[in-house]
Amino acid sequence: MNGRTPFAYVAVAGVCVVLHNAVLIIGDFLGIPLWLGVMISFGIVASVGYVLHGLFTFRQPLAVRRLAKYAVAMSANIPLAFVTTWFWNRVVGLPMALAIIGGLPARFTPYARLYEDVYAKAGHDPGKMQLGINSHTYIADESQNARDEFYPPYSDVMNRIGTERGWPPGTREQFEASTELQGALLVGSPQEVIDKILYQHELFGHTRFLAQMSLGAMPHDKILHSMELLATKVAPGVKKYATQKVEAKKTSK
Repeated sequence: MNGRTPFAYVAVAGVCVVLHNAVLIIGDFLGIPLWLGVMISFGIVASVGYVLHGLFTFRQPLAVRRLAKYAVAMSANIPLAFVTTWFWNRVVGLPMALAIIGGLPARFTPYARLYEDVYAKAGHDPGKMQLGINSHTYIADESQNARDEFYPPYSDVMNRIGTERGWPPGTREQFEASTELQGALLVGSPQEVIDKILYQHELFGHTRFLAQMSLGAMPHDKILHSMELLATKVAPGVKKYATQKVEAKKTSK
């Protein structure tokens, strides 16, 4: 066996997995039914997989007959794809996490509503649904200090990513806008971050929040202080609101 063959197997498999998921995600975004998305993915992935295996794994001439044999062998993955997708979504009821690192969080609400709808139609108890929101977060004692300290490393990282992915450099004005109540960045004083978490909770009704603080070359001591404020001021403030909301619902009944 050629020494490169095992690596080629793994590499081609990785490409096919990524491609399969990309097709399903795009199909879901376009409103294509799951069964049709799986079939479209099979056609694309089987063709790409055969070409890559022919060129790199086995290094044999490509032929329609061989493609047909490969497609027949790979067709066993079709029922497997349906069964695993059905199991994780319908039986297990996996939770969902939304990573919101830019734009307006309100524009992400259709994804939360879609998840809620699918979760309920699968027969799961809506009261047990778990939805998480993940955001870039930095907290300081004073609002302006938080913005001034977080902007340089944040800008450096995001602009380097933007150069790789083809979007223009961000500006300080755009950063400042993102730190406002309706923006995506949870950067500010403890009360500002509390207000923004509660604002997003009104949008999504989420049960979990993940704060990504370590971004770029942020000084370690400042990250530790931000974490301390999250634990000692922000979390208690959010929990107090949640408790009051539950009590208000009980009273209204």
